Amino acid sequence: MSRRYYSSVSATEICAFWGIVIAVALFIVTAFLRIFGASLGSIANILDLVAKVALLVAIALPAYGYVRGRAIGWKVTYWVALILYIVFIVLGAGFITFNK
Repeated sequence: MSRRYYSSVSATEICAFWGIVIAVALFIVTAFLRIFGASLGSIANILDLVAKVALLVAIALPAYGYVRGRAIGWKVTYWVALILYIVFIVLGAGFITFNK
């Protein structure tokens, strides 16, 4: 009789893997296209958003596990950082401008 081994893969691990794979693929493709003076346009923006959201899930869940049993200051820092990360994903860093 053969044994079957089942691996339990969490959503966090799946998001971490695909987030980093998509992000790296996007970096490589974008670098090659810049050499030839081309760009992916809106496709790159969509893939970048997917990668960032996947990495968000992969980072947010273990980070909450880290602060769950800690003092309120840690939890406030977590939630503020998480909200700011989501704002920057949606709006991008370019929405902040400084007048010189």
